[in-house]
Formats: sequence, structure tokens, C-alpha cells
Amino acid sequence: LKTVKNISLYISEEYLKIFEKTKIIAVMNPEDVAHGDIVWSTDSSDIIYLSGKGYVRCIGNGTATVRATVKNPDGTYTTGVISINCQLNSFEIILASMFKYIFIFNDYIESAYMV
Repeated sequence: LKTVKNISLYISEEYLKIFEKTKIIAVMNPEDVAHGDIVWSTDSSDIIYLSGKGYVRCIGNGTATVRATVKNPDGTYTTGVISINCQLNSFEIILASMFKYIFIFNDYIESAYMV
């Protein structure tokens, strides 16, 4: 069985600003391997808001780590990692933390009503 050997992650902006929503692009190598859905995760939820579809928004200041993991046909897992840089001032951090719940609600609505 062929498996994904590695996952390269890309983002269009080196530094994100407050409320800026950006999609992380995952490229599988090799590209023609069947695999499960991408599972997105971060241990930096105080710095970024990460949706289940790989969109990120800054809600804090610092560098966040994001992982994209897929399950291969043979049952093994492959993970790619990227760092996201957020540069927010104190006021922006307070504002973004309040809007985090709106982001969560918006993602819920998009996933519930979009095919």
C-alpha cells in the first residue's frame, strides 16, 4: 500500500494581523495516495483560533504551531507542521479574545449548512 510520506504546509502571509483569516494549504507527497481527512490541531489556542478546515486567525501574540495529520490506508499516520506568527498589541488581544466565540459559532454554521 502507498502511504503519504510527508505533508508540506503553506500559508500566504508570514505574519497575520487581527481578524485576518487565512487558509493553511496542505500538500501531500506523493499527491496520488488515498488518505483520510486532514485533522488540524494546535497547542497554541491562546495565540490562534484554528478551524477544523485549516483556517487560522490570530487572537494572541507570539508564534503558534499547527499540525495537519492524515491516516494512511495501512493505518499509519503522517503529520506536517507549520509555525504561524501573530503580532497583536494588548488592545487587539483583548478584542480578538472576545471575538473568538463568534469565530467558533461562524465555523459551526458554515459546517452545518454547507455541503
